[in-house]
Amino acid sequence: MMGKLLTISKICVKQIIRGCVGLLYKVLTLFPLKQKAVFISTRSTGASENLTPLIEELQRRTITLRIVEYNGKIATNLTQLIKTPIFFMKMLYQLATARYIVIDDYCLPVYLVEKRQGVEVIQVWHAAGALKKFGHSLKQIPTTTLQQYEQALISTHSNYDKAIVSSPAAIPAFAEAFQMPPENVLALGTPKTDVLLNPEFKATSIAKCDRFFQKK
Repeated sequence: MMGKLLTISKICVKQIIRGCVGLLYKVLTLFPLKQKAVFISTRSTGASENLTPLIEELQRRTITLRIVEYNGKIATNLTQLIKTPIFFMKMLYQLATARYIVIDDYCLPVYLVEKRQGVEVIQVWHAAGALKKFGHSLKQIPTTTLQQYEQALISTHSNYDKAIVSSPAAIPAFAEAFQMPPENVLALGTPKTDVLLNPEFKATSIAKCDRFFQKK
């Protein structure tokens, strides 16, 4: 009996949080949509391997978009949101007011809102290629009532307008994983591999290899 009551209370808390997030987002959409591109990496607090090269390239070009960058680990379920409320609210504001949102991993705020018209979300997945199943391809089956309810509350890998992948061969896997039309999955290459074409990086790497093998 106590176990059922605990489950019910947890479900109620998740439902309240979900409703508050949706309401807060609606309020934030009252702010004008701004010409800015927001890059959000939830993988770590450091620079993103995939997003940083894109930011640096955009900064080299003459563009009218304002660039905003957020790096930080964030909750992957609803009840964990209270651990990082300020960071989460900042991200929610950006989702409501930015013309472009670029992410590189699972991003909970993106999945909790009814996206505002005029906002475009672009997924630049952190993996180079599709060497394993991920996203909806995993077809995870919830083992508890709580997991089943949370899965119904959070539409994971939703709200994507475009996804960037390494090659045409990867398009079917990503289209399935993100439940997107294949035409919205663009084979433009993986940004973090651009460094391999950098002459300075190649020269430094070759020099390091030479020093290493000379010691052997």
